[in-house]
This record gives sequence, structure tokens and C-alpha cells, in this order.
Amino acid sequence: MFRFVWNWNLLKTITFIEITLKEKGTDIVLKYRINFTELFVISLLLSLPVFYIWSGSIGEKIIIFLIQNALFYGLNVVITILRCNRLMRSTLADIQEHEPPTVSKEQQAWISDAARCDACGHAIEPRDKICPDCGIRLG
Repeated sequence: MFRFVWNWNLLKTITFIEITLKEKGTDIVLKYRINFTELFVISLLLSLPVFYIWSGSIGEKIIIFLIQNALFYGLNVVITILRCNRLMRSTLADIQEHEPPTVSKEQQAWISDAARCDACGHAIEPRDKICPDCGIRLG
């Protein structure tokens, strides 16, 4: 059986994404920040050959260069943001459908102890940015 798959987003677009969830009354507030540094560099590198291939004036080359960057970078950013919004909404809907996890007394002790990882209880140093045991980001 033949299946046609269309992938609009062929470049690796996200360098990193930072997600923050906060409870506000009965609602969950989600904020995220996406970094597209690698995509920006890739789009610049993919657009540079226009200066060697295009035989027009420098002004024409710059215009073509800017159009290519708008297509490579701009469209990928827009598509990724739209996909991220859809993913975040569906994930939040899934979270809200389930019962919140119970926290044991041992876990409550970890959470209140600044010298322990909130996720696994492993001893951490104040300078640690990542838990050496479970790898979760601290701070």
C-alpha cells in the first residue's frame, strides 16, 4: 500500500525550548520560549550560494538572499510555532483529564530539602545545574 507523507518542516528547527507550567487557581498557565539559532545559521548557509550562482547585480543578489532566508527561516519558524501550540494544547488537555499524582512523605521531604533533587531525591550541590542521578534540570 502506498502512503504519501508530506513534511513541511525538513530542517532541524528548534535549538532548545524552555517550558514553564504554573497553577493559577484551577487553571494551568503554560509559557514557552523557543530558540531557533541553529535554524538561523542553517538558513544563512543555504542562502550564501546565491552570491556565486546568481549573475545579477549585488542589489539583486541581496534581494534573492533575503527572500531565500525568509522562506528557509521564516516559514520554518511559523510552522514550528503552530505545531508547538497544537502540541502544548493537546498535552495540557491530556494532563487535565488525569488525576494528579500523589506525593509520598519521602518525596515531600526531598522537595523541601534544597540539598536534594526534587525529582529523585539524590544529594545535589548548590552549584549543580543538572541532577547527576536523573539528569533533570535544577533551579
